[in-house]
Formats: sequence, C-alpha cells, structure tokens
Amino acid sequence: MKIAIIANSAWYLHNFRLNLAQELRQAGHQVLFISPMDSYTGMLQAAGFEHFNWDVASAGMNPLAELGAVWRLRRLLVNQRIDALLSYTPKANIYSGLALWGQKTLFLPNISGLGRAFIQPSAITLLVVQLYRLALRQAHRVIFQNMDDLGVFTTRGVLPRSQAVRVPGSGVDLRRFLPSQRPPSPGPQTHFLFVGRLLKDKGAVEFAEAARMLKRDHPGLRFTMLGSSTSDNPTAVRPDQLREWKDAGLIEHQEHLDDVRPLLDAADCVVLPSYREGVPRSLLEAAAMAKPLVTSDAPGCRDTVVDGDNGYLCQPRSVESLAQAMHRFVALDADGKRAMGLRSRALAETTFDERRVIDQYLYLLSHPTPPRVASQGPAEPMPYISGLPTVHVLLATYCGEAWLDDQLDTLLGQQGVNLAVTAGDDASTDGTLKILKRRAATDARLTVTVNDKRLGSAAANFYHLLKRFARSSTADYIALADHDDVWEPNKLARHIALARSQAAAGVSSDVIAFWPNGRRIYIRKSHPQRRWDHLFEPPGPGCTFLMTRAFACECADWIEQLERSGVGPLPKHDWFLYLVARSSGYRWHVENASSMFYRQHPHNEVGANAGVKAAFLRLRELARGGYHQQIRQAIHVSRIVAEQRRQPLPPAHLNALQLLRHGRRRRHEALLLAVFSPFGIRASA
Repeated sequence: MKIAIIANSAWYLHNFRLNLAQELRQAGHQVLFISPMDSYTGMLQAAGFEHFNWDVASAGMNPLAELGAVWRLRRLLVNQRIDALLSYTPKANIYSGLALWGQKTLFLPNISGLGRAFIQPSAITLLVVQLYRLALRQAHRVIFQNMDDLGVFTTRGVLPRSQAVRVPGSGVDLRRFLPSQRPPSPGPQTHFLFVGRLLKDKGAVEFAEAARMLKRDHPGLRFTMLGSSTSDNPTAVRPDQLREWKDAGLIEHQEHLDDVRPLLDAADCVVLPSYREGVPRSLLEAAAMAKPLVTSDAPGCRDTVVDGDNGYLCQPRSVESLAQAMHRFVALDADGKRAMGLRSRALAETTFDERRVIDQYLYLLSHPTPPRVASQGPAEPMPYISGLPTVHVLLATYCGEAWLDDQLDTLLGQQGVNLAVTAGDDASTDGTLKILKRRAATDARLTVTVNDKRLGSAAANFYHLLKRFARSSTADYIALADHDDVWEPNKLARHIALARSQAAAGVSSDVIAFWPNGRRIYIRKSHPQRRWDHLFEPPGPGCTFLMTRAFACECADWIEQLERSGVGPLPKHDWFLYLVARSSGYRWHVENASSMFYRQHPHNEVGANAGVKAAFLRLRELARGGYHQQIRQAIHVSRIVAEQRRQPLPPAHLNALQLLRHGRRRRHEALLLAVFSPFGIRASA
C-alpha cells in the first residue's frame, strides 16, 4: 500500500510522525511525506523517505489562495496514486478531505487539537465546523486524541460516533525518553520548564506572570521557556513583551533545540497552562522522563495529569491558579517530587506508549471501516498484560439501547488496565439485551447476566451485582458503570493511581454533564469533605466509583446483613457505599477533575441536578420531609457500621449547629438544611 502522511510542516512530521512512518515501512508499505518545505525536509529525506512540497500558507485566509492549495494537493495525490492518506493538523485534515472528494483513497484524519477556532469561538468557528463536516465525509475513520474533541464533533453532528476512534495522543517513545536520574532541586531552587510555541493560547503569558508572582517570595526559582518566538499565529507573544520578561529576570528563553532531553533532564517540573490541546506531546515526553507536570484543566491537557498524583491541574487562563499549583510543587520535599515523577513515568508506560498508537494505525489500515457484528463464534480474548492492575466493571443496564454501544466502546477501550466487564440487565424491554449479547460474542472480556425479574432501580441492580460478583472476583478493583455514559479512556488507570497514592478504599470524580442539544455543564463534586458529610450525601455519581475489591466485598456483606435485619441499605447506592467507607474509617478520594461525560436524557433516574427546575425539586423534597427521612436512615446505618468497625459513632441526634458545621460539603446547602431543620435530625429507630 502506498501511504502519504501530510501535515502543516516538515518539522511536525519529523518530530511526531517519523517513528510511525518507519514502522509502516517495516510492515511493507511504501511511505512518503507531504508538507510545506522547511529545514526539516532534508532530515526526512535522510531517513529514506520521499518528501513532496505542498504550497499552503499556515495562517492564510484568502479564499482563492486556499482553494488553490486544495487543488494542488488533489493533483499531487492523484499523480502519486496514493492508496491511503494519514493527515494531521487542522488545515491538512480539512484540505485533504476536500482534495479527496470523489476519490477511493483510504483517508484517516487525526484530530490532534481543534485550534483557535474552538479556543475563541466566533463566526469562524461555524465555518470551520461546516468545513469539517464536508471534509470528513471522505474519511473512513476519524482519529481523536481526547474525548472532549470527540464529543464536540459527535454532538455537533460532524460525524457519527461509530466513525470515531480515540487514541492516546501521539504517544511517546519510551525507549528514547528514559527516566531522569537527576535528584530534584531544593524547593527555593526549583526549575520550571515550559515547552511550546510562545503563544497566548499555550499559556505563555500565564507562565511568565506566575513566575513574576512566585519570584517575589522565592527569588531563586528558575523559569525556562523553550519554543519559537517567531510564529505568525495571531496569539503569538510580542517581541517586546518577551524582552521585558527576560530583562526583568522572570524567564530564560531558548528558541530551539534539536534534542529536548537534556533540558527536560535539567528541569524539576514541566508546565503547560494551555487553553486547549489534542494531547500535548511535550508533557508526554516529560512524563516519560519521570518529570512531575503542571497543566491546565482543559481538553487534552487534563488527560496527562492525575491531580495530586503525578502533578497538579490549574484553571485555564488563571495566573493565580497556575501560581498556586506551582507553589504546591515547590513546597514538596525531595521524596515527594521524586515519587510524583515516578508516577508520571508509570502513567506514560501504561497509557501513552507510542507503540499503542502505531498498533492502532496498523489495525485501521487493515480494518478501515467501523467493526461489524461477527457472524458466528466468540472473538479471541484480549491478551492479559502482566504488571497491569485488573479491574472488574459492574455495568447496570435497563432499556439503554440508544446509548449502550457508546458506553461499551469506552469501557472496553480503557487503557492501562486488564479488564473484565459484567453487565447485569434488569429485564429490559428494548434491544439492550440483544446489543449486550452481540458485543459479548465479539469480546470475551464482556459477560452478560439477566435478572429473573425486574429489580426496579439502578441501586437495586448494583446491590445485586455486588452481592453476586464482588466476592468471587479475582480483580484488584471493582468499578461501577451505567449504560448511558461516556468514560475518559484513562479513567480507570487514573483512579487506580489515586487509590494507591491516597491509600483510599474508594475513588470518585467530578463529571461533565451533556445533553443531546450540545449543552454541557461541569458538575463539581470534589468539594472538601466534612466530618459527617457521608450522613447527608454521596461523593458524586456512583457511575464514577472505583473501589478496592476488599472494600467492595465488605459492602456486599453489609448489604446482605442490613437486608436480613430489616434495616436495608440506603435507596441510593452511591450514598450507601460512601457511608460504609467513611463509617468504617476508610479514606475516600474525590478527584477534582472529570473522568466521564454524564449523559442527560428524559429517562435519567437521578441526573445532573442542574438548573432552576432541579433546585425547585430539591427544595420541595426538603420541605416535604423526604430528604430528612433518608438522613435519619443514613445516621442509623452509619452507627451500626461504625459500632461493628469500632469507629467513633456519629451522634444519634444532630442539632442545627452540627448540621451547619459538619454536614453537607457546600456551605449554602449546609445552611439551607440547618434552616429547614431547626430542631436537628435524629436517627431512625
């Protein structure tokens, strides 16, 4: 097969796609490169590849000139009789799709970031979306580097979900980027490194201004920026601004390095406060060299950091938030910094190995169309990878045929773990069971059970699954999943890392709620825990839960014991599991980042509880006493668990002041509960 790889520069192709090209050539394909010529063209040719010049302006906006670039690309592809085209960078993706109109060439575009049009939405954004929709009609599959970008394209109707594939960024060469052996610098001499073009969209201004803030108290801190200052990008840092930073002693600057490894080795922490990325290669290379990371809680960037584990997340566009994250790193001792770096390397090995990306391309080139249902016989089991943690996912389903395939894709696509999924169907009346059986026939990691009779709720289904499977499982961890969500591909690996680093029995997270019309809301659940918050609320949606198997077995025992005694577990499984953990004296960690997209639709049992209507319904339940009854049961159950576990018992009666001081995690909610409970709340008998 004759394969062309196209991007907006030879520099990009040499630095990010050369290993892929070499592997494709080794597999027997003929490979060539297409891009505008630059100083790296000769390096591609020296590696034994043909390079063809494509005359296109990276920031051009003249319609006639841009149409000319599309026409020149079409002639080049036809003349070279290209069988398959792998494209990267926004213009190359769009113009390749337009150039291939009516051709039979296999087209695999890679959405490695959405660029300025999506960082700063405007009328141009609408045009870009329409161009993508037109261009990607020619694509056999569309490759995404993060779930945020995939969600933007599928919710806007640019392409169907079945056409989308997610890969872990560009990956990183773990054989070339080896763990640094240099000991961390003492706190006041910490060296922070920014790697990227000096653009405002990359957070270059925030990095320099955070340096200004931190140097007031720690003048010995070092801040280095490595990246081009001559970009024609409209958000490029002005030369006079860069000069002012250098003259003020805020930063050191290097324009270019052919080999970034020595500078990465000299740094203590690598920082990229970008507004949006695919998955930033600079952070993957730093992680592979066992460097802690600080980056923004933004699409693509957040994929590289488990907050507090291998680095810290900050809010995009916030100098103060970035400075706080960097200050937290400065305050760590040498052992803390070293451990954080080792966890970066572990994340790179389990999730971002370049070999995974290359294997995915080799598979897609031989299987270009979306997978079809196997006609007969089960598929071969996925290989067990020694050294990776094992997770048993309990999936509760009921009448979810509209969304189930999406969720199964993200469950079975989890990276960095050995996986088994048990789906418990609660007597669905639609095509849910048919989908489960079809998918189980093509993936041996999925098994399906069907309840003899309808249990009636997700909580009852999860309780049933825990009792039936937690104690017989041989996995290291048990996770819960609903049938209608979309998980981040490294959700389980991230939560396992947090469970280990925080010595937690359970981990949950924030979520991003999304609606069919494209609306999205970030739902924060990671508010600071309070003394008795487990008596009043769960730590977040149960579909984000990951638990140690030992704790899941204890929960199964408690469910059975409480059912036998007539007390029963709480009606909400997420609240109950959290209550058992906290009442037993175990730690529970809530990740202050989203690990999944929380689908909202008319059939949600609970949902995001967002908006005026949801607030009104909660107030009505509070006024009518339904919520008070749940709290009374929670206090009663907590006292039973705590007594048997020999832990401090919560008071049988909590007065209004205790509700205010130790109750719900958000202050205004604690105040509201105290107002509606002037005489306090007493445990049920």
